[in-house]
Amino acid sequence: MGFKIAQEIGDNNNAEEVIQALLNDRKGFKELLKENELSGDWLILVTKMLTKICDTSFIESKIKIFQTVFVHSTYPKQLTSFISNLPNHDEREKKRNEYFWNESDQFWNNLIIIFEDVVKLPSFASQNLPVLLKAIHRTLLVIEEEHGLHIADEIKEKFVMLLEKVQSMESEFVKRCEETQSSHNEYNDEEDNVDPPNDFREINVYPNIDEVTVKETPFLRKNKAKGAYKGIYHYLDVQFRLLREDFIAPFRNGICQYLNNPEQRRFDDVKIYNKVHFLSNESVNELNCIRIKYDFSNKKRNFIYENSKLFMYGSLVCFSKNHFKNVIFGRIVKRDVELLKKGELVVGFDEMEDIVFNTDYIMIESTVYFEPYFHVLRALQRMCLYYFPMEKYIIYAEKVASPPNYLDEFVSYNVDGAELYPLSWPNGASHYGLNDSQQAAFRAALTQEIAVIQGPPGTGKTFTGLKITQTLLKNTTVWDERGPILVICYTNHALDQFLEGILPFTEALLRIGGQSKNENLNNYNLRNSRVQRKSEALYQTRRDLEIWLGNLKSIDNEFENILNYDSIINFSCFDVLPHYRNSPIRHFTRKDIRSWLLAEVNGGVEETDTMLPTLNVALPMVLNSSKADSGDEINSEFDDWEEEAFIIESERDEANLVPLITLRGIQLKIYQLECKLEEFVQTLLGVVGESLEETILERDYFNYTGHTTTYRYTG
Repeated sequence: MGFKIAQEIGDNNNAEEVIQALLNDRKGFKELLKENELSGDWLILVTKMLTKICDTSFIESKIKIFQTVFVHSTYPKQLTSFISNLPNHDEREKKRNEYFWNESDQFWNNLIIIFEDVVKLPSFASQNLPVLLKAIHRTLLVIEEEHGLHIADEIKEKFVMLLEKVQSMESEFVKRCEETQSSHNEYNDEEDNVDPPNDFREINVYPNIDEVTVKETPFLRKNKAKGAYKGIYHYLDVQFRLLREDFIAPFRNGICQYLNNPEQRRFDDVKIYNKVHFLSNESVNELNCIRIKYDFSNKKRNFIYENSKLFMYGSLVCFSKNHFKNVIFGRIVKRDVELLKKGELVVGFDEMEDIVFNTDYIMIESTVYFEPYFHVLRALQRMCLYYFPMEKYIIYAEKVASPPNYLDEFVSYNVDGAELYPLSWPNGASHYGLNDSQQAAFRAALTQEIAVIQGPPGTGKTFTGLKITQTLLKNTTVWDERGPILVICYTNHALDQFLEGILPFTEALLRIGGQSKNENLNNYNLRNSRVQRKSEALYQTRRDLEIWLGNLKSIDNEFENILNYDSIINFSCFDVLPHYRNSPIRHFTRKDIRSWLLAEVNGGVEETDTMLPTLNVALPMVLNSSKADSGDEINSEFDDWEEEAFIIESERDEANLVPLITLRGIQLKIYQLECKLEEFVQTLLGVVGESLEETILERDYFNYTGHTTTYRYTG
């Protein structure tokens, strides 16, 4: 990363654009952080860039950058050293580090912005900030005296508060570890002390062959109903392995049934399809996609494909051509109704597999819907080990809920028309006509950072939830900066019902998902809503992606034409392929193309540039035959064929197209010529009998050869 580019990023106030730049490997931010001797100006510029990402809603991206900077680089160590040496700077050093000495308060304020954001990640902050904050605290005490530099009292006070907070986090972390150990002693599970055989973050979400053909239970640990986990990694490892086994176990059961008795008509949890063929490559998404044909019967079926659960988008399928000695796993990525009617669909693979086209495979489809498993498992693998929502409750099983961060003793709510201080909730207070149990749930939701409300049908859970939402919406000034209210329901109907109940309080709704059947919510659906674009960077990225997808679709259509063998297309469609750009074919004239495809034949092929691929057809050379003139008929066939191509070309002159004669057309013509040659030989046999060998040179006998160059196009 060059200094000028870094300055531009540091001056950019669009957090999303800065995040994109810092995560873009081509910009060189990661490579910059690998340097062990960054100058003071560089350290201050990196600090300035980091301040730009603090005010963003893309938490995961921000944490990823923080990890790169504070964990996987020498930046914290170099910054600590730089700050510790500031009191010793002489005039020469000041000149070399003018970014600091010209705007020292700005540098300290930038660090405060970053650290205040990092302390929102307690585990991360307690491990990465103490040494740096202690160095700053020592330096601030000395630098004013040594250099007569005034540092604002507000800056010094904020650093003191940050140091105290981080030290408190350290103490809390030690205390939590002790409590966790105590909880383990109380609810001791021996399996908790067993180390997993591998890192769950490196496990392929797709199963391997042994996991689906051998009835052996993999390494699993029970979900802890009581007591604490050892940490975030322990929790994620347990949940990942249990969830993965949840979709693999039925798949394994069905495949093992098939292996034990392939003649069985039905199998549990899987569908079996025999004689499946891979047809051609497709461009659908980021996966390696291939069109397959699973039904060659060509029978018309009265089947409603749209409502079928067969071949659902994202379903897991596996293929084998050798009775499960090897298997290939993929996901269904395209199931158009028209494709299904032809017995075809498109499957995507994470990697380029060793696939043989037009060979019989067995395909097995899992009836357990794989798509949600896939995305949740990938999300578990990507989760940050330094930050986990509700960590102290979910991971460490704390039983006493704390108030949310935005509440203190001075904050008041407007509840049912009356002012109320949540942390001093009056006993016996009743609101909105709620009964005692509903009132207790209502109070817990408004005064605790976590609350679980449960009860049988008809006990007023939805009504209570709506009143909680109504109260929060009336008091947005208290919590609004924390983000929107997210409503998640188990069914579409339940979500529609709840959102419709919110409409009397606000119309600032956005429903995500296309399965809503409530007409009152149509205007609030994401597909129909005109959401204000807050990030021009994200919008531009989306537009670029749409353009590339459009180009990819256009290229895919061109290849589809080639695979169908039934069209004349423009050679320029291959221009997107890097190897084609350096190919001699790219510079062919129309005559060159015609010559290449339809080489002139006059008792053999005239010598041409050996770099040009040619179709070379050598005919038998008849020495003594009254029927020798028959060879002229065959030569004339080639002349006619070339003339046809010329006519086709002429007709397309106005469209400025370069004609490409298809493989099917060439194959058909060669077949016709073979028939004529066979007829010609039979005629000769009738004239000269067994002396044919003496009249035809053996080396030229029906010899279809040539110095043909093969071009491989890879993109």
